[in-house]
Amino acid sequence: MYTCEDTHGPWSVVEETCTPLSAEEIEFMNDKLYQCAIGKLTWLADGTRPNIAHAAGVLACFNNCTGKAQWTAVKHLLCYIKGTLNHKLHYRPCPHPAAFASFSDADFAGDIDSAKSTTSFVLLMGGGAVSWSSKLQS
Repeated sequence: MYTCEDTHGPWSVVEETCTPLSAEEIEFMNDKLYQCAIGKLTWLADGTRPNIAHAAGVLACFNNCTGKAQWTAVKHLLCYIKGTLNHKLHYRPCPHPAAFASFSDADFAGDIDSAKSTTSFVLLMGGGAVSWSSKLQS
């Protein structure tokens, strides 16, 4: 990761469905710590990095069938984090009487395998995020 370049966004294109892996891909992934990396990315997304929540959640769906495309997407996300280490949540006094703001969004059946939608929200106070979530609907 020392040589990774800054990326413009947290998301990299991965295959939409989990396809059977070839013997070559299984061998390639043997020494990769994919699930460990996903656990750490999910922890970051839940605690301090709402900007990576969707990408980390989608990549977590591939824990049981990881291939080169998913590993490349994880490395892309790690490079994005490295390039944005100085990005911070800013809290400041808000002159507007409505100091709270909330935003939500959802896609429609974005998960091809289950036809479920992803719902996301963020709550702002004083201009900074205080609560956020992005998850597949049940």
